[in-house]
Amino acid sequence: MPEKRPLPSSGREQQPRKRRRTTHTLRHVQRRPENVEPAPPDPAFAQGQLLRSISAALNAVGFDGVKPTALEMFRSHTEEYMLRFAAYIRTSMQAQRRTRPVAQDFSMALSLMPNTATASLLKPHLGLPIPESISYPSITDPAPPEAPIPDFSALLQPLTTASRPRYIPTHFPALPPKHSWVHTPVYAEREKDARKMREKATQEGMLAEQALRKLATAAKAGALNAEKRRGNALSGPGKVRNGTAVSKRVEDRRDTFVDVMKEVGGVEEEGELDMEGANGDALEDGIDTGMPDGVVVNYNMEDLGKRLLVEVEEVGLDEIFHLLRLQARPSSKSWFNVQQLDRLVLETTPESHLSSSKTNKPTQPIIELTSPNPGSGKTHFLYLLTALAVLPSDLGGKDACVVIIDTDATFSVPRLAQQVQLIIENNSTTGHDVGDIVLSALKRIHIFHPQSFASTLSSLDSLPAYLFDKTRHYSLDRPVSFIALDSASAFYWQAKAEAENASFLASTAPDAAANTTRDQQPSVYAQLASAVKATSAAFCCPVVITSRHLSPTPTPTPHDQSAYFSHSLRPSLPAPLSTLSTLRLISHRLPIRKFPAGISVEEARRGAVDRQEAVEAGKYACVINEWDVDERILRRLQKEGGGGMGFGFRIMAEGLRVDGNEAGA
Repeated sequence: MPEKRPLPSSGREQQPRKRRRTTHTLRHVQRRPENVEPAPPDPAFAQGQLLRSISAALNAVGFDGVKPTALEMFRSHTEEYMLRFAAYIRTSMQAQRRTRPVAQDFSMALSLMPNTATASLLKPHLGLPIPESISYPSITDPAPPEAPIPDFSALLQPLTTASRPRYIPTHFPALPPKHSWVHTPVYAEREKDARKMREKATQEGMLAEQALRKLATAAKAGALNAEKRRGNALSGPGKVRNGTAVSKRVEDRRDTFVDVMKEVGGVEEEGELDMEGANGDALEDGIDTGMPDGVVVNYNMEDLGKRLLVEVEEVGLDEIFHLLRLQARPSSKSWFNVQQLDRLVLETTPESHLSSSKTNKPTQPIIELTSPNPGSGKTHFLYLLTALAVLPSDLGGKDACVVIIDTDATFSVPRLAQQVQLIIENNSTTGHDVGDIVLSALKRIHIFHPQSFASTLSSLDSLPAYLFDKTRHYSLDRPVSFIALDSASAFYWQAKAEAENASFLASTAPDAAANTTRDQQPSVYAQLASAVKATSAAFCCPVVITSRHLSPTPTPTPHDQSAYFSHSLRPSLPAPLSTLSTLRLISHRLPIRKFPAGISVEEARRGAVDRQEAVEAGKYACVINEWDVDERILRRLQKEGGGGMGFGFRIMAEGLRVDGNEAGA
């Protein structure tokens, strides 16, 4: 009988395998006070922790920084992700009829999320270097319990009623303590010190004297106003007046004249003064004989002094200095060193606003540069004006400084430096150091970046204190060429929303409070207009305001490109800022004719070179906004030899050039 085949040695010697022991630990354990329920977290604290955790995650993957807008986008995505995760937890919890989530609910929610479906997707995140302040931040201890209310029963014991009076029925409630309904007499301590009593009496006498002086001043002012009104109403020869009032006034004048004559020794007795002359009879009869105002006969000296005081004109020291400066150096007709722009300012501004006299202070021009569409060259034209203002006079500049209120945050200093360099190259005849000149010119430009209407007003109000402080800039010895607001329509929608909210709150409030609030708070554009006018008058400089036309503009047709642009645009900014400008200009890019409808591909290719050259030429136009402009001014500009309604300019890679400008820009 054959023997059985033995089993292989590997099967006999195989040993059972040992299972690998896996230990699960928590890497981040929240620390909290022992045996105390933690206080609910503050929403601001939770928001800050979320932003810090996002920053730490970005730092862990290699980012050095993050912009606020990107961080806010990450926060919104994280918030949406956590809300979806919490919704899955709530669904699992409600399906199992539980009121509090357990570990199975979190596991179910993780399996339903797209990027945490398996544990292998979560393992790489366990080794991230998360700071302790984010992984387990310290939770503040709960607030201590409030102190017990102090017991004043021992102090109020003498005032409490020990027993109920017999006349009070037993079913009536007990009387409250006496301190709540019995008056406690308070006796003022009488002053006995003689010195203090004299001081107090002297102080009361001084207060009484001040009150009498105020009363006398008010009475004199009232009498002066009444005399002025009476003189205006009854001036002129032959007008009959009230007999009683005239007689009383004549008697007052007679008494005053007699007193004056007695003091100078002219008469000894009142009877020596003959007041029964023809003029006195005429006044007593109530008839004004029409004596000239320059002749003063028997006139009340006090009234004469009041009238002379009214004619005195109060003038500030700044106005005196301004008039002296105008007499020593008359104002130039070149405000911006751009011949075309200066010509338009001179033609459209009344001569009375530009001339100075003893009673008239010249008004500086305020120019509004608007455009119907973005990319119309307003900011580039502002670069040209700024460069011409800060450059030295031998290079075609004004050797002054400029203030820029950049509300759009689009003012580019490198592009401005290119414009300055272009003007230097066009006007320099000797070997100037271009770098030093550009650096010196840029130091004379002061740029502010307000973020709201309130900060814009604050920047305008603080300009005098800033520019007159020699420790803060290098422009103390230079005049201000102009102040630019780029642009005035930046916060239009923000101001409109705030005005609508204020109007809604005023409509829901009581009538008296709403009317008081509406009367006491002027519009933000009224405040901006006042600030612009005050700043222009303080520095005696023009103002350039850029804006975007917010109303809809006509759409061009494919065959009629002349309707692409309108020379009359209604101001879209609210009053009084819209009525502040002395010259309104419209800047736009010259349109390029589109391809005809039936053109072939070959014809389009042949004209592509000329079309590309026209695009690279960058031709723009700046014309007068004809809205609310005097027809005589428009006819004078449009006639032959009048100079035209505007000018053209080109924006190229090296800078802006005005067509026909002799300054070289």
